[in-house]
Amino acid sequence: MAKISKIKINKQHIHFLLKQNRRFIILMIATMLILNPVFVGLLGLITDISKGLLIVGQVFNIILAIISTFIVASMMFSFLNKKIAIDVYHSLPIDRPSLHLTLYLGGLIILIIPFTLSWFVALPLHLFIDYPEIIQVISSYLYVIIPLLAIYTMVCYVQVNTGTSVDANLYGLIVILLPFFAYLCYFAYASALLLGFNYSFDWDLLSYLSPLIAIFYNPFLGDAISTHLITNQLYWIILMAILYFVIIKIYQRRLSERTQQPFTNRYFFPIVATFTVSLLQILLYSVFYMITYSESAINVFSLILAFLIAIIAYMILDAVAKRSFKGILKAGLHYLVVGILVFVLIIPIKLTKGFGFIDHIPNNIQSVSISFYDSLSLIHNSNKKDNYFYDQNYQTHFTFTSKEDINKIITLHQTIIDNYQYFDYNENNFRSNYQTSSYAEGMNNFNDIDYDDVTYLTIEYLLDNDQITSREYPINYNWLGILLDLYQNDEFVKARIPLAYYHELITKIDELTLTDKFGSVSTSINDNFDFHEFAELYLLDHKELDTETIMGTDYQYYGRLNANICRIGDNNLDYCTNDYLDIDSRYHRVLAYLEKTNNLMPESNIKATVRVIFPDENNESSLFKIANFGYYYYDDRGDRIYRYTEINDEQLKQLADHLVPYGFTNTQTIVVVLVNNTNNYTYLLNPVYLDEALRLLNDNPIQHTIDIYEILYNQEAYQK
Repeated sequence: MAKISKIKINKQHIHFLLKQNRRFIILMIATMLILNPVFVGLLGLITDISKGLLIVGQVFNIILAIISTFIVASMMFSFLNKKIAIDVYHSLPIDRPSLHLTLYLGGLIILIIPFTLSWFVALPLHLFIDYPEIIQVISSYLYVIIPLLAIYTMVCYVQVNTGTSVDANLYGLIVILLPFFAYLCYFAYASALLLGFNYSFDWDLLSYLSPLIAIFYNPFLGDAISTHLITNQLYWIILMAILYFVIIKIYQRRLSERTQQPFTNRYFFPIVATFTVSLLQILLYSVFYMITYSESAINVFSLILAFLIAIIAYMILDAVAKRSFKGILKAGLHYLVVGILVFVLIIPIKLTKGFGFIDHIPNNIQSVSISFYDSLSLIHNSNKKDNYFYDQNYQTHFTFTSKEDINKIITLHQTIIDNYQYFDYNENNFRSNYQTSSYAEGMNNFNDIDYDDVTYLTIEYLLDNDQITSREYPINYNWLGILLDLYQNDEFVKARIPLAYYHELITKIDELTLTDKFGSVSTSINDNFDFHEFAELYLLDHKELDTETIMGTDYQYYGRLNANICRIGDNNLDYCTNDYLDIDSRYHRVLAYLEKTNNLMPESNIKATVRVIFPDENNESSLFKIANFGYYYYDDRGDRIYRYTEINDEQLKQLADHLVPYGFTNTQTIVVVLVNNTNNYTYLLNPVYLDEALRLLNDNPIQHTIDIYEILYNQEAYQK
């Protein structure tokens, strides 16, 4: 057996290979150049060349290069699949390792030449975009070529283990995709069975598992060089060297008489097929578990169905591999043992709550961040603002660093886990039963709100070792009540009134207006007004209010300050948005400043249908307790009968001072809806004045409907 150190490269044979395959090389060069730069360049003349268009051209050529790895490997090692050809090759005066290395390197050169030419010939096109990154494009070449060679090496590995071209290409593709498939199965299993699992695909990790991921991920990260990119290239170089050493060892022992049989290595098919089908069984179990969830400790139906499909898949693969159905029962018995072992792995994870993953709350926490959609706008207003304008983040996150605040979030987290025990720690079970569970009343944290809606809460812990632990749960909105202890924390304040909180970020104000309480009239702010002074006063007033006062309805609403604002964004470009601040009787400094600067709130001029909805004393609804109720409530159409009436301008004028757009109350009160051709505005009457309002409307004709939309929208105008 020849030693690796004595392997010699036959340069003359490499020259022969290049000459023999010159037509293929020319064809690939022409094809790649036509796609990029020719096609991309011509398209750029029509639509303007952009970075996105250039990336499309690069991706085209990468895909062609990947396809070429299979073609080139088949051309170089086609003799391995022919008995006569393999005898001829092995009779040459060159040892097997040297022969294989010569063919391997010849294939590498044939593979690299077309791709390299197309990549660098397209380089001038990058000069036509606004911010060309030539160095990045050049470095990206390495981030493509090294994973490409890793793919080629893996295909060559499969070539020495198989005896036909069909099996070589089929299992080459399987081997390349197998690590990604394994990660996908892990992700599906964790998402299905582990409550709170909240991890995105780790593409950095995947770029180490599969060169197919690395070749599409690394070049387009936007970095010319980074620790990850260098480490990843070194990793694949080392892995290629190790894999090629294995290839040489297998090739030296490869029996020529097994040529043209599907597999020349008797261990290759059982290992690859068993691993692949085992992963398929786990993936199927995860899918069936989500579809056919039951509260039993072990979902027997999902286990059996996944196993039956997996065993059939293995028997089919075995029949294809052996080109015969004679050993199909033996293959089934083989996988029966494997399938049972897979069960042994699956069942303990379910019984132990993911080995403690589900009920684990970390220690040694630096900070904790939460995010959630507030459909009631009680804690923060999820729909109000362009959040990206203020903190360059599309999702509002609230981060707490003090030990006291962190402990409150931990208490919330523990409450969620404790509550989920009534739903078998399963999201599907929760979504199906949270409204009817006999434990629901005891789980509500908003004691005065009976609001059956689901919101998603994400909790992210930054630990002392700088590691991040994240969980995400669908929860009953009422469970968020514990956050009221943090209501006036700066994290929530800046989310409720960012226009005031972040006013120093604003570099330009295009327009400031005051709008009346019904949004019917706007007036411009005069020159005496200083927005930044106003914002500081607004913050002072807001921070002096306690939670009960802010969330209550005992105030007089006047209207809004509307602002068109800008700040300097990326590349010194202005980034602009619209926002507003509500003005009411609780903001004493604000009202005094408006009076001082002679900016008075405009009088209303209502041009809309105004309706009043009356509460049902025998069938309470949060519609009559929460002001500014959102879309999610109105999806709830049942057997409730709504009583309402239309009111005139004089009646609205008498009610106006007591109508509020935000807050909630413990007792039901009337809802006032202004309906015009495009929108509706909903207000809650301060319940202190409910009796007075009922006397005012006593003689109004009452109408009835079971469809809330008949009241909330002007149907004739809406239908047009």
